[in-house]
Amino acid sequence: MARQVLHIHLDGFFVAVERARRPELVGQPIVIGGRADGAGRVAAVSAEAGAVGVCMGLPLREAATRCPGAHFLPGNLDAYGEVAEAADALVRRAFSRVEWVSLDEAYVDATDLRPDMGKLVTATEAIRAALRRELGLPAACGIGASKITARVASHLARPSGLLYVLPGYDARFLAPLAIDVLPGLPQSLRESLASCGVRLATLGDLACLSDDVINGLVSCEKTRGSEVTLWRRLASGDDDRVVLGSPVPRVVAVQTKLEGAFVGVDGLASRVQDLARDLASELGRRRLLARQLTVRATDVTDAMHNGTVILTMATSSATALAAAAATALRRALGWPRSVTALSVRASSLCAWDAQPPLFPARDVKPQRAPRTRVARSLRDLERILLVAGDRPLTRRAS
Repeated sequence: MARQVLHIHLDGFFVAVERARRPELVGQPIVIGGRADGAGRVAAVSAEAGAVGVCMGLPLREAATRCPGAHFLPGNLDAYGEVAEAADALVRRAFSRVEWVSLDEAYVDATDLRPDMGKLVTATEAIRAALRRELGLPAACGIGASKITARVASHLARPSGLLYVLPGYDARFLAPLAIDVLPGLPQSLRESLASCGVRLATLGDLACLSDDVINGLVSCEKTRGSEVTLWRRLASGDDDRVVLGSPVPRVVAVQTKLEGAFVGVDGLASRVQDLARDLASELGRRRLLARQLTVRATDVTDAMHNGTVILTMATSSATALAAAAATALRRALGWPRSVTALSVRASSLCAWDAQPPLFPARDVKPQRAPRTRVARSLRDLERILLVAGDRPLTRRAS
């Protein structure tokens, strides 16, 4: 089967997470990075704020001047990480090998499509719909024969489309596109090429650079030939990088929102243990074992409190996970709090067949190799020098 790579970009990820947590912010300008009078810079921005000139990296005070009606938010790394883990779980419903390069961007080995998911495009559409329906995340997807083709395709599919480049059409797809869509192309390289009279308007211009032109650039000491050759290959879709993701997910989690607020550990113990049993069932279905378990409790102020237990051995036992969850809950809640949501997450995962045998063979003490006479002499000399310190050594009378 021909190689296929899927690139997923969760467009406006951080803003989408904030709006899912606070629906009243939908349609409102949002700036993430800190307070309006803070000394930091903008980390993420909504389209409404971007329309009036607010962009990533802009000082927060300047952003407040350009968009005084924006909602300035500090950001919540725990919430972003939790949604990213949920997105990973959704993608792995159809694909087993996923490489996340950031919280909002992933490469997928699309040739490893699960047999029950049908055709590749159908499975990708189902994942896009699930990300939007369950997490409120718009996803742009690109499919191609290489990482570079898939990424350029997803860029053109933003904010929430799907672009499929047929196998064998990579070079023809990329050639007419503007040079700016090639991700990571150094501006210094473009300037070096321009100073030598080589101006690049499209990816086809870069892909068609001859060896004579590249050698001329090297002779002018404007750039390295190997660097130009690499980007020439990428511009034609010639990219042999593989998807490095593990078939084992980073985290498997289950969560629930409570009806009302529960105070203290006693009222929550049975609920968190039920979640742990549900988690054990999910691990068993995926044929996974967990070495670490974390309970996360969200209080009425939306603050998150975590408690973690390192398991003595990798397991998917409902009994073991329920006991660990009770311990983790006590660690998460040092004193009574009003809790509105709970989640139990298993991490440090491994596949069932990676677990050591239940009754390993008895360890045999390795036999120490006999020391040679030289090794014994060196060891004895080392001991003498350590004892003597700075004192002069004298020959002992026999």
